[in-house]
Amino acid sequence: MANPRFLFDECVSRILVKALRKREPKIDIVCVGQSGGPSKKTPDPDLLVIAEAQRRLLVSNDRSTMPVAITDHFAKGLHTWGVILLRKGFSLARYIQDLVLVYQATKADEWRDRMDYIPY
Repeated sequence: MANPRFLFDECVSRILVKALRKREPKIDIVCVGQSGGPSKKTPDPDLLVIAEAQRRLLVSNDRSTMPVAITDHFAKGLHTWGVILLRKGFSLARYIQDLVLVYQATKADEWRDRMDYIPY
């Protein structure tokens, strides 16, 4: 199985996305509100459906509504290719380090129906 592919929601800083792409140019990232990604203001439940359909690991820092959306998503019998929630208060370098580790050291199928927080 291939490395994870990512969908970053609009809550995630574009500075983080730009720095991550610079650090790991091969990483496949689509962002909400950008070309190829869902439109801005896409509700969490719809983002989960889109991420599942595109086989993308969803990355968000929306720790208030996303966990509820994930629970509802699973309750409907739906699945994910993973969800990562970014913990508050860490440096940009730390987020990049952990996301690169996820990309390089795991395979997409390892994230199936899994939610985790980073930094760990």
